[in-house]
Amino acid sequence: MRRVFLLLTLLGGLAACGGGGSGSPVTPSQPGSHASDVSTGVKIFVPAAASQAKRSQFIVPGTQSVRIRVYTVAGATPSPQPPDTIAQISATAPGCSSVNGGISCTIVVNVPINPFVVLEILSYASTDGSGTPLAQGFVTVDSTQPNITPPPVALGGVVSSIVASPSALVPPVDGTVQTLSISIIAKDASGNTILPPGNFPTPISLSVASDPNGAISFSPNPLQSPSASGTTTVNVRYDSSKTLAATSIIAAAGSVKASVVISPQGNGSGTTTAGYRVYEYAIPSGASSQPWNIIPGPDGQSLWFTEHGTNKVAALFPSTCTQSGSLSCKIIEGAISANTIDPTGIASLPNGLVYVAGSNTSASSNLTSIQSAGCSDSSQTSLAACAQTAVGDPVASASYAQLVHDSAFNDLEAAMSAGGSGVVGQISPGSYSTPNHLGIAPFGISETGWVTDPTSDAIYQPGNCVGDCSFSNYSFVAGATPQGIVNTVDGDLIVADSANSQLVYFLPSTCSVNNTPNCSYNSVPTLTPNAQPEFLVVGPDGYIYFTEFAANKIGVFNESSMSMVAEIPVPTTNAGPWGITVGPDGHVWFTEYNTGKIGVIVP
Repeated sequence: MRRVFLLLTLLGGLAACGGGGSGSPVTPSQPGSHASDVSTGVKIFVPAAASQAKRSQFIVPGTQSVRIRVYTVAGATPSPQPPDTIAQISATAPGCSSVNGGISCTIVVNVPINPFVVLEILSYASTDGSGTPLAQGFVTVDSTQPNITPPPVALGGVVSSIVASPSALVPPVDGTVQTLSISIIAKDASGNTILPPGNFPTPISLSVASDPNGAISFSPNPLQSPSASGTTTVNVRYDSSKTLAATSIIAAAGSVKASVVISPQGNGSGTTTAGYRVYEYAIPSGASSQPWNIIPGPDGQSLWFTEHGTNKVAALFPSTCTQSGSLSCKIIEGAISANTIDPTGIASLPNGLVYVAGSNTSASSNLTSIQSAGCSDSSQTSLAACAQTAVGDPVASASYAQLVHDSAFNDLEAAMSAGGSGVVGQISPGSYSTPNHLGIAPFGISETGWVTDPTSDAIYQPGNCVGDCSFSNYSFVAGATPQGIVNTVDGDLIVADSANSQLVYFLPSTCSVNNTPNCSYNSVPTLTPNAQPEFLVVGPDGYIYFTEFAANKIGVFNESSMSMVAEIPVPTTNAGPWGITVGPDGHVWFTEYNTGKIGVIVP
């Protein structure tokens, strides 16, 4: 064995007992193994704590021992593996001495004779090379050449803990792209900040615990090395036009992790998309309320909606609703008569009567009228004082889907199913006309009495509606599930096809049972696939606004150009937008079935 002395200077990128990072060793591209070993001298300088601030390029002051291992020989793990060299680092340890500003140690390491020997150097706070390493580094040496000094190597601090701040981010949901920032500090096993030079042995990567819509991205990512101060600022790009529920930003180096909570606040400034701003107001009964349909109140100042989950009806007053800070809105509730169960449909007449319909077939009378005058203004705290009257169902075990006010006849029309048959009935104040049995399960009904039947994929056109209506049955688009239906200002009818995620529009004059198809249908898909459109309303700007239950958005359709204008995200994730109407303030309002909120869209 020839004795070869190699002088190796270790540079430790470490702060007050911390270390920088190191990349993986470079794998040699050429073989050339030799059988025998030589001795390599590794010289280490450990600065005194007092001089650490000036000499942070050297190995950390807290180092008590080092472990030097033959990592690879000619790109392969050596076999057999030479024993590790462990050496104490102190002024009195063998091979060490006190020098100006610190301690200098020369450690002899036996290595195979080969031009491509990679050594791994680990430093420890313990005296025997045990525990969690403070720092790690690699150096490639040519042990075939005697008296060669390898280039300096930076020992990288091994990340033992991560500090991420602030602990929480609360950005507004305003539809813009925002740049937020977080600070990352990596610490070694002694709890001290890691400084450069060198790379982290395991880079710190940043991710989001749950971000299905890709609202968050980071720069830089991953963190390969510490900054000069040890604190690295990461820019967080947040696209608030994309739905993001409260979640966590995670900084991780292997199993070592830290997190920052990010909680977008749609309740602070709303969501802006394509010129629209959305605000949400919590219903007093909370998420269990399951709001269904919503209508303008008979007083011209309120909105009324049904609470399917709590068997209540409620009135909301737009003039009291705030649009900044902590959002609030006057909402008063009242229990529905026990005769009506699981309220769904709701409609009103100009005489002040509000009709509420239930969907539970076990109810004795699933239709209740409420006299709203004098008991439902914004000065009230509940609707308890409003008189309720059970309206006799036209048939037993009726289940209602929707009520509408037919302005042409100043009455209400009800879509319901009972005893396996579909029924459309006309309601005059205090009485019910003879119902029309369609043999279907009606769901949506327009102001002119057109009815959708999602179970049989059909629509029904009313004939003579003075008294009982006679209906024509038309097949709908193949494979469709017609839900909501609305009359437009141009005389068209537009149907929400939930199954195919599209709007279907047609002129009633094109419909005939002798045509194939029965009506001249045209369709436009929603902007988001599988959006599941449900209910529709003609907005104050002439556009058609419709709820997209699965996409958690409000769609906007231009009837004139027969094209989709926009999709407006609902701030709360998985809110389940359902019913929709235009309020007395001229804005579009909608219910959030899953979260117990009422939303409004403000241009």
